[in-house]
Parts: sequence; C-alpha cells; structure tokens
Amino acid sequence: MLAVEAAKTAQGIHGTAAITSSMMRDGMEALDMTAAKMAGLGMAGFGPEFTVSCENHGGPGLGSVTQWDATSKSWSQISDFAPSDMDVIGKLIAEDSAAYAAENKIEEGCK
Repeated sequence: MLAVEAAKTAQGIHGTAAITSSMMRDGMEALDMTAAKMAGLGMAGFGPEFTVSCENHGGPGLGSVTQWDATSKSWSQISDFAPSDMDVIGKLIAEDSAAYAAENKIEEGCK
C-alpha cells in the first residue's frame, strides 16, 4: 500500500504515469500518510499518521503490538503506538547506509 501511494505521489509530482526510479524516490520522499488517507484505502488504524522525507525515511519511528484472533479472523492492536529505540537503531541505519553508499559509489546526503 505504501509503495503504491508513493508511486501515485511521484506521478502527481512529475505529471506522468510512466515514472522512473528517481521519480519513484521523489514520491517516496514526499509521502504523506494521513489518518483520512489510510481510512480511505481501507487501512484505518494501520499506523499513526506520518510523512517521509529525504532526511527521514522512517517517519516517526512508532510501532505497536498486534494480535491475531483466529475466531474472528482479524488482527487487533493490543498496545498503544510507542517510539523505537533510535539511539540504537539510528546508529545501525547510519552504518548500513554508509557501507551501502561506499560499496555502490553513491554520494551520501539529500539533494
């Protein structure tokens, strides 16, 4: 669902249905998922509202616990949304990102 919404965003930004990979990146970096948008897509309660940017691909970094109910055949959120441990995760992301960029000769940073 998020990839499709990013593609639709890219198409709107660039005014074409035939997007390239760099256009898709633009769409992903401009993704704005509101509660109303998620509800309209049949994904109410999928997650908290979030926006994505070049500087922040992860949104607010919130997560929750869900539980499968086999009787009703549905998922239920059983915890509130809570922040992740970005002190730990952020360092891992930075290390992996730097290694990938060096390996693929990509200049790091947002344009």
